Amino acid sequence: MTSVLASNEDPLKLAELFQGGGEPWLPLLKPVIEKLPNASTFVGPGRDQRIVPVRELTFQALKPNPPEKWKVVIFGQTPYPRVESATGIAMFDNAFHKWSDPGFQKCASMRNILKAALIWGHDISTDTSPKQLPPLLAQHNVVAPAEWFQAVLSQGVLLVDASLTRSVDDSIPVAKHVEFWEPVAEAIVGAILGVKQTAAPEHRGVVFAWWGAHARGLRSMVERLSARHPSVPVRHVDHWHPAARDKRFCEGNHFKQRNAALAELGASEIG
Repeated sequence: MTSVLASNEDPLKLAELFQGGGEPWLPLLKPVIEKLPNASTFVGPGRDQRIVPVRELTFQALKPNPPEKWKVVIFGQTPYPRVESATGIAMFDNAFHKWSDPGFQKCASMRNILKAALIWGHDISTDTSPKQLPPLLAQHNVVAPAEWFQAVLSQGVLLVDASLTRSVDDSIPVAKHVEFWEPVAEAIVGAILGVKQTAAPEHRGVVFAWWGAHARGLRSMVERLSARHPSVPVRHVDHWHPAARDKRFCEGNHFKQRNAALAELGASEIG
């Protein structure tokens, strides 16, 4: 009887997807997801295996922190269209496990994010070539890719794709995935702003870093929700997408700007 009741209360079996740290998010997102048309197609237990990331990683980006502990929100676009690459965390490609792996050279987003981090933290030149990055990362004792992204998340930087899924073969068009997840992205932002109204002062504010035109398409939604929570201070930092051509993402010391915005909010900087 208990298992039948549990199944009736959670027909999409969402609870298992939030285990491992994401439990505070379940009551906030479950009602939203269950109301969406075709929810079983995108997030149900029987969803097509051509949809990435693997189902248990769908909400991986949210698990390191409850809503009030996120200090910076960065929206990606969609997961990488490969099972081995898609992690449920925006920008993080898990197809390689060391900075010296050839795959790192091919992943423009991750390569430029790490280059910008070294520019900010260690004052390397913006002219540093992709081939020069792995030795510099080793020289400065930068942890491996998975550990680096986990450290960023644990410090309160939410790296979440606007669409939490995509089909590796486009059997479901990307636009359909994006459309499905739009209400969930709004619910995530609404939850963060809502709980921050009563959060401790050091957790009260939030910075939205807009990386590229696609991400900036969500800004009007954030501003609309922010207007409902005027006691929550919000800062916006615009920048290029990490995969932008040339050196655009690495110019302007974006991470310094981000930490300056956090300082304005009385929040600790991201290391």
